[in-house]
Amino acid sequence: NPINENYRFDPSFDEQYFDIGCLGRAQWHVRLLINGKYVKFKVDTGAEVNVIPLNVLRSVSPSYLTTIMPCTQVLVGFGGFKIYPAGKIELIVDYQGKSFSLVFLVVDSPHVNPILSCSTCEKLDLLERKFVETTSSRAVIRSVPVPDLETFVNTNIDVFSGVGCFPDVLTLQLKPGAIPKSCPARRVPFKLLDRLKLRLDELESLQIIEKCEAGEWVNNLVIVEKHKTGDLRLCIDPQQLNKFLVRDYVLIPTVEELTSQLAKKKLFCVFDLKDGFYQVKLDQASSKLCSFSSPFGVYRFLRAPFGLSVLPEYFQKMTTKIFGGIEGVSVYFDDLLCAAETEVELWGIVNKVVDAARKNSVVLNPKKVQFFVRSVRFLGLNFDESGIQPDKDRIKAIMELENPSSRKDLMRILGTVNYLRSFIPKLSELVVPFRSLLKKDVEWGWSDFLSGELQKLKEAIANHALLTPFDPSKPITIHADSSQYAMGCALMQEGNPVIYASRSLTETEQNYAQIEKELLSVVFAFQKFHNFVYGHSGVTVCSDHNPLTTIISKDLHKITNNRLRRLRLKLLPYTFSLNYLAGKNMHIADLLSRNCHPTKSEVDISMFDMVHVVSTSNELSPPITSKLQLATSTDSNLQQVFQFYLKGWPKCPPTSNDELRHYWSLKNDITVCKGLVYLNDCVIVPVSMRQETLGLLHETHLSLTKMKDQARTAFYWPGMMSDLQNLVLACSICNKFQRNKIKNPLQSHNIPEIPFYKVAADIADLDGKSFLVLVDFYSRWIEVEPIPNKSAGAIINALKPIFGRFGIPTVFFSDNVPFNSYEFRQFATSWNFILMTSSPHYPRSNGLAEKAVGIAKSMLLKSKENNVDFNLYLLNYRNSCVANLPYSPAQLIQSRRLNTKLPSTLANLKPSAVSDPLVTSKLGQAGMYNKTARIHEHTFAVGDPVYIRNPTSHRWEKGVIRENLDNRSHIVQIGNSFYRRTSQFIRPDRGSGVFAKCPVLPSHDFPIEDTPGEPLVTPRTGTDPSALPGSASCQQEWAGWTELGGTPHGPNSMLSSTGSAHTPAPTGRFTRYGREIVVPKRLDL
Repeated sequence: NPINENYRFDPSFDEQYFDIGCLGRAQWHVRLLINGKYVKFKVDTGAEVNVIPLNVLRSVSPSYLTTIMPCTQVLVGFGGFKIYPAGKIELIVDYQGKSFSLVFLVVDSPHVNPILSCSTCEKLDLLERKFVETTSSRAVIRSVPVPDLETFVNTNIDVFSGVGCFPDVLTLQLKPGAIPKSCPARRVPFKLLDRLKLRLDELESLQIIEKCEAGEWVNNLVIVEKHKTGDLRLCIDPQQLNKFLVRDYVLIPTVEELTSQLAKKKLFCVFDLKDGFYQVKLDQASSKLCSFSSPFGVYRFLRAPFGLSVLPEYFQKMTTKIFGGIEGVSVYFDDLLCAAETEVELWGIVNKVVDAARKNSVVLNPKKVQFFVRSVRFLGLNFDESGIQPDKDRIKAIMELENPSSRKDLMRILGTVNYLRSFIPKLSELVVPFRSLLKKDVEWGWSDFLSGELQKLKEAIANHALLTPFDPSKPITIHADSSQYAMGCALMQEGNPVIYASRSLTETEQNYAQIEKELLSVVFAFQKFHNFVYGHSGVTVCSDHNPLTTIISKDLHKITNNRLRRLRLKLLPYTFSLNYLAGKNMHIADLLSRNCHPTKSEVDISMFDMVHVVSTSNELSPPITSKLQLATSTDSNLQQVFQFYLKGWPKCPPTSNDELRHYWSLKNDITVCKGLVYLNDCVIVPVSMRQETLGLLHETHLSLTKMKDQARTAFYWPGMMSDLQNLVLACSICNKFQRNKIKNPLQSHNIPEIPFYKVAADIADLDGKSFLVLVDFYSRWIEVEPIPNKSAGAIINALKPIFGRFGIPTVFFSDNVPFNSYEFRQFATSWNFILMTSSPHYPRSNGLAEKAVGIAKSMLLKSKENNVDFNLYLLNYRNSCVANLPYSPAQLIQSRRLNTKLPSTLANLKPSAVSDPLVTSKLGQAGMYNKTARIHEHTFAVGDPVYIRNPTSHRWEKGVIRENLDNRSHIVQIGNSFYRRTSQFIRPDRGSGVFAKCPVLPSHDFPIEDTPGEPLVTPRTGTDPSALPGSASCQQEWAGWTELGGTPHGPNSMLSSTGSAHTPAPTGRFTRYGREIVVPKRLDL
């Protein structure tokens, strides 16, 4: 540092105080030549000394830094704040061809401009001093009498009463891709219905609203009931609409422009528009966007409703158009500032404003008029006859900081200093006296010397804020925080503090919950900084209370806490975003909220207003509310949540309580109102009331989806959806009338590599006749043989000629009747082929045969209709290509094309063997089928309690798995009877343990019935049914059970899993008709 290192300011020196005037007045500059370089100086008639910043001096010549001399002068800035110079220097300056030797005080601050004092200006002939004798200016200059405010308002009562209307019409423009939102009418408390109807009629008579039909945009109606008068204020919740509105770009006056207009003025008047938003008329299309639903129908606003984001720019545009041409009037949104040097001049301006308002049907607010005052505060500046001074309220919160009473309080102050060290030069030197108190081994003790050093520290911080002008073109960041007893906030731009504010909480506010205090601090910040943030589109609010981020983003009707709703309504005129910032990074707001000078604040009466409608969509009946309140008061976890809500949530989740840990993760959405705890707009049900709540939800046995929809709109508790699901799964009524299962993933037949190795058969009935239809899996060759009846003997007689032509197949697949008869099984044994049957009531497992039956029936009908031989139909079909294959059944089974009535060459009829893997593949078949199938297939274990679908009544009945067969086929027990069913007809019983621990019966210990539709048989002779494991409980559980139709079957113990041709041996069990029960191997697809 080239400055004389031996110089340090010594407070023991005799201090000389000099006023450097007002840096905020209208600026007048002059350029002086120093060392061959021009320096721009500000002419300030209120300054007593010349000032030059250190950085300017360095840019002129670095050698000047070594010639700086020590000084004992102290500069007094705005509001009496002291600035200690780095020294003084004598410089030679040239101006208009003359050289002058001037003394400057050097200030080490980038926020101070070069200044010429009043005496120097006279020395350079920049000023001429004149003395004018005056008497009382009020008696001399007044030529017309100025009435008092009450007389003035009564004289112009037409301008101060009624509802105004701007001459222009506002058109709301939506952004591309805007998503309309239509909200249904909410319930309104009965006591408000009559008053609401009267208020709607009143607004309709004033042509502010009118009735209309519901359109794409229907907003929620918000009703605010005034605490003392009971008057109703109606508005809409515009948050959804504001997201898609296009904001107009209007030139907002800067601080410099306003100060140049208000400089040297002695008298002021301030006017404000009355119900400004109601004076904005909407066009037809825009009016439909602002419609709202009510119990009396849908209305739309003809005037702009409260809270539209585009109104500030429109106010600026219209007020500038109407009043901006009047000399002496400054327009800032909906505020009009009139300024003049004399009463006569100001009276003329006021009359012009009143005339312009009357001409354009604009109504002014008589309650907010400042009439012929000698000073006004605006945008952080104080305007009066002495000039422009920074508003001391900007730094009042800093200057009123109290002395710390503990090491923690001191650390909080020094944390703020550390945050500001990059903005205020040499600030770190001012904290040296305090560092020793931060040591743990030093006893805490505060002294008068430290109080003096703290005062210097506060002055340095305050002076920096006063010398930092507000710039409307820059983004705004607001830090807001609340402690138990006070609130603090700071308006910042580019990290630089501009304005500080704080106040104590009233006794009523101290009883608020912590989230309410935090939101109150945000409202306090916006009200305090209204002139800075209103209409500004780049405002970001930082809070260390994370739940606020959710509250701010919610629609009003989703905020259950009435106090939070009232506070949120106060923020509707502002456009901002709220972000979470950890408390350790909010140094200034945290300090101001915990070190606040006690103040007396008036109680905000509007906080007692009641906000209706928006909270009544899920309003509980009084009896249920009372029961929930009583149960909540005795629920330990919810009481702990209640305390967290009031005093603040802990930073870390509780580790010993899972339910509290769950609530901690949802803390951003939890509120408390009227003794109940809410998650969003759902009441959290205490443990003692959950079973009763489940019973109410399930009283009419609605589907699980519908019950979940009902529950999630009104109630919440951890695991509620799982409890509902378990309730439905355990409900016997719901299970009995359950719908069909979603189909399982496809399990296809294997296609053999040779013809006629595996065939499928079924019976077709047409016009009273029966036909045996047989199809080959490999070639899709179809044989159709008429049969006299459906007996096993008729089937055998039809099959023998076919087997004689094509050979005996290895696997014969069919359904059960009559192919599962004893006679047909004997035929299968004697002809040496494997008989496999599908599961009862599941024909899709024999899908190829079912498809062949359909083809055969179609050809038979067509043959009968046009009198063409059916064999010709079969010939042409067998000679046509199979679907998705380039080969016909004839080519696949005989390796040649058949000669038909169509002309053909010998080359086409020559034999040609087909060897193509495409024939045995099923590309894409499973993928298409499984698109609508369940993803995971349930597997059943022996002994599992299940529900079995009755194919006759289509109801689900309880049972138990007794044996697992191949290919999704199972033996199930229902009561004392046993059936074979595919897994498509079986669902797990997740709500009952009746059969869960039943011992598994051996396969030879239970009877199996083989006749369709017959009653179930009892155990074989000598066996007591009650001795069967689990039979007693089954009989008791299933008394009055309706028996399943179909064909029950026993376990398959006759065929190996590899499908050998071994013929099943008799089991020694018989049906009541004397037939021996022999179970062949089944294939359930």
